[in-house]
Amino acid sequence: MSKIFISYRREDAQWPARSLHEALRAAATASNGDVFMDIDNIPLGVNFVDHIDGYISKCDVLLALIGPLWLSATGPDGLRRLEDPADFVRIEIATALRRNISVVPVLLDGAAMPRAGDLPVDLKELAVRNGIEVRHTTFQADVARLIHGLGMTTNKVGSGISATRTAPTPPALRPSGDKIVLAEDDDNFRELLTAILLSEGYAVEAFPDGHAALTYLQSNAASIGIFDLRMPRMDGFELLSGLRKFSSMPVIILTSQNDEVDEIVGLKIGADDYIRKPCSERLLLERVKTLLRRSRTVATAQPDGAKPIERGRLTLDPETHACTWDNKPVPLTITEFLILRALAERPGFVKSRDQLMDAAYDDLTYVDDRTIEAQIRRIRRQFRAVDAAFDAIETVSGIGYRFRL
Repeated sequence: MSKIFISYRREDAQWPARSLHEALRAAATASNGDVFMDIDNIPLGVNFVDHIDGYISKCDVLLALIGPLWLSATGPDGLRRLEDPADFVRIEIATALRRNISVVPVLLDGAAMPRAGDLPVDLKELAVRNGIEVRHTTFQADVARLIHGLGMTTNKVGSGISATRTAPTPPALRPSGDKIVLAEDDDNFRELLTAILLSEGYAVEAFPDGHAALTYLQSNAASIGIFDLRMPRMDGFELLSGLRKFSSMPVIILTSQNDEVDEIVGLKIGADDYIRKPCSERLLLERVKTLLRRSRTVATAQPDGAKPIERGRLTLDPETHACTWDNKPVPLTITEFLILRALAERPGFVKSRDQLMDAAYDDLTYVDDRTIEAQIRRIRRQFRAVDAAFDAIETVSGIGYRFRL
């Protein structure tokens, strides 16, 4: 069981700090652990920095509660508190970072993750950590996720994280029936993602590298995969390429912030979507739900017993997601299938990139043009593996694409 220190700014996080402390202490008591709140009463004659250092040195995790005023709070002199080297919040977090203690940002009621440029030099590392959201309206469920992520109720088994928890699932949560395979080498982030997904009712199999995840997938079915691209032993590119040899399971790739090359390469080799790290919990869950919904939509968009779509040498079966060219199977991901179906439904008519985005990506907040271009290139490559002369998908410069009979 971890020993946890809670860092917060009173004018920004007094209520959630107290409530979070109570919830964590209850879980810690059951797990024979300890939770330290901030240091309210410092004995006279004791150096503040030394006192804080003594407490934090006993901890494994520091929770940095970040509310709407965390960055902008000012002192009596009108200057930002974070700019003051004697600011107690700055000292607490800087001490934990210096001691290589795990620091987890807890974003309160929609507060944004601080950017490196907004932080003093000794706190800049905080900007690359992955935070978890806690909201007043969903406090109990959010804290349940945090408790699982901190390892208070999660059992580690072998190379993955077991979906069996020592504490019962909260009554509001019900299994969704969907299994998610997660491959992520960062232990803290992997456990946090696992906790978030478990709390939404998903079954989760989590692995620290691509080799372990691929080995599992070769003999086990799953609804969706979430793969980090930069992992040891076998990275996300190799994992995705290996998976696509035998499965069209939807996959979300995790990329570094602004790493556009990785995103395009990932899409070229068969990813359905990407998320840039660090990401919010809400964005992650929206993308997972949307991708699962898209995969079901393919099977349910046509009425029961509807005939496959036949366009010359092409046949698409919405019920099985199967695609053939001259009766030869062409493996496609869910996203690729939806794009191709949008084109094939009206042969000869041009579909703009925006129309193809709408057909394939449903209600995702943003997908740029290069995403569609990468998917089209992969669709063509898949068909040319069956027919080297395939040219049925035509690019209409400046407009979009069309399917030719």
